[in-house]
Amino acid sequence: MDAIDLGALADRFVACFPKLNAEGREVFVALYRELSLGEPVPAQQVARRAGVSLHQVNALLDAVPAVYREEGKVIGFWGLTVRPLSRHRFHTGDRTLYTWCAWDALFIPMILGKTAYVQSEDAHTGAPISLTVTPERVEAVGPRLDQATSRHSAAVA
Repeated sequence: MDAIDLGALADRFVACFPKLNAEGREVFVALYRELSLGEPVPAQQVARRAGVSLHQVNALLDAVPAVYREEGKVIGFWGLTVRPLSRHRFHTGDRTLYTWCAWDALFIPMILGKTAYVQSEDAHTGAPISLTVTPERVEAVGPRLDQATSRHSAAVA
């Protein structure tokens, strides 16, 4: 097996993300925060929250990948969705959202400025996994790996 150059892999990963000016960052943050309310989001709502024109919001959302719409409203954006499209449940307040992957659950609380309670399962064992992620750090992880492994082993036996 060939060695993986993590630096090169990280550079390729970062290159996938759009380069944003201040206005673009405002739109992206506004969209994440609107989605965190748990409902599909019309572009007009994002424009109001970001303080930019509807044309600017639509142009930006049309230019980037990872924007999912349903009946003209955004239902998913760069790792966060209001639809149960993954096993990664992302709870903020009384809202249940979904992240596309585990990584998304780690950075989205910082953008939202909210603590998230994340529930998922190990892809290999099916063991439950839970996290409490604040805007600053991961505060709790459960169950401990040894507990999850022993539970799974007992269930298989």
